[in-house]
Amino acid sequence: NIAILVWNIHITTCHYHREAMMKAAIYRRAGGELEVATDMPKPVPKDNELLIRVAAASMNPCDYKIRKNRLSPLKFPKVTGSDGAGVVVSAPSTSRFKAGDEVMFMAYPMWQYGSAAEYTVMPEQHVALKPASVDFVQAASLPLVANTAWQALDKAFNLHGRLDGQKVLIHGGSGGVGSMAVQLAKAKGAHVTTTCSASNEQLCRQLGADVVIDYAMAGGFEVGANEVAPEGFDAVVNAVGGDYDWRSMKCVKRGGHYCIVIRNLTADEIAAAAWGKLQQLTGRFKTHTALLIDFRAQGGFEQVAGLIDAGLIKPVVGDVMALEGAAEAQRRLETGTGSKGKLVLKIWDAR
Repeated sequence: NIAILVWNIHITTCHYHREAMMKAAIYRRAGGELEVATDMPKPVPKDNELLIRVAAASMNPCDYKIRKNRLSPLKFPKVTGSDGAGVVVSAPSTSRFKAGDEVMFMAYPMWQYGSAAEYTVMPEQHVALKPASVDFVQAASLPLVANTAWQALDKAFNLHGRLDGQKVLIHGGSGGVGSMAVQLAKAKGAHVTTTCSASNEQLCRQLGADVVIDYAMAGGFEVGANEVAPEGFDAVVNAVGGDYDWRSMKCVKRGGHYCIVIRNLTADEIAAAAWGKLQQLTGRFKTHTALLIDFRAQGGFEQVAGLIDAGLIKPVVGDVMALEGAAEAQRRLETGTGSKGKLVLKIWDAR
């Protein structure tokens, strides 16, 4: 009887440990390589957190930048990934969410939370209901780019109103943030011009761009921009970075808005932002820096969810990989060899 009892305890303990572990894409030190671990502890939610079974997680440039930044206050091993979608397993009794809800979320603070795992915990202010009209892979691609695009445009215009008659220039219309910004501006009634490579022209037109400028055209994009808006654009959103900041400021009409989406916090980006603020002081135009300050669902992706279900915006998803593809996905983002649209990791098949 004692032997049987000991065996039962052994089986129960083994079962508990199996249930308490999960698979996740992690790195074990700053600058370390990504690996898929199968023995990561399943997270236990705090009083204000939801436990979510993750169906899909998308990869963003900030993921490899955080991984390589030795100054980030990371706790190792660190789960990578900054947004995703899945199903609520448990929620606090006071939460607006309940077990079984299909949701999308932003993993913030990014140095504390991660999305590329079978389970994650998340404060509910960073969670929104998944749009009913899209699947988990599509929903996972939305939160970070939706918040960035929404906040960039909302700083220039009140997005709760219409933008009829406004001319907007958006750089990088085929990228994650740019493709969302193009659709948002168009959904609000603006006349949208965007820049991209010649190979992405069709995609940008499908997203609603009225004019597409090849950034490699003779004389630079400024030639095409001046043809569209000789007097300047009401707003210019730079989701590309680089020397586009300095060149794009010339395309803003007097009294217009220039939105800088900070990408790398380089000295050139900081200098451009400072110069833009100087232009604001002189009354030339208003400058806004979109550093994604508001990470809450109400910072953009909750509003975008409604526009998606209304058929006004669609997620732009490129390649879909298994969780084991996390390292390859980040390599593509870092080298600029990714596919058109967001790279998404499919963790389990929700069908």
